[in-house]
Amino acid sequence: MDEPRARIVKRAALELREGMNINLGIGLPTLLADYAEGLQGVMLQSENGLLGSARIRRPVRRMPI
Repeated sequence: MDEPRARIVKRAALELREGMNINLGIGLPTLLADYAEGLQGVMLQSENGLLGSARIRRPVRRMPI
């Protein structure tokens, strides 16, 4: 992990407390899981993201006006 990202994640990890429920979102917040080791009862929930979260829709055909 590059230095700026590591600094951000380490700082956010200081906010983790035992028994917390944490929605990690997408991207950088998912790295917090590496710092939750040793905390009891921490529930980590993560988003699917944009890719793989739903089936691909076919384009809608529209009639010209």
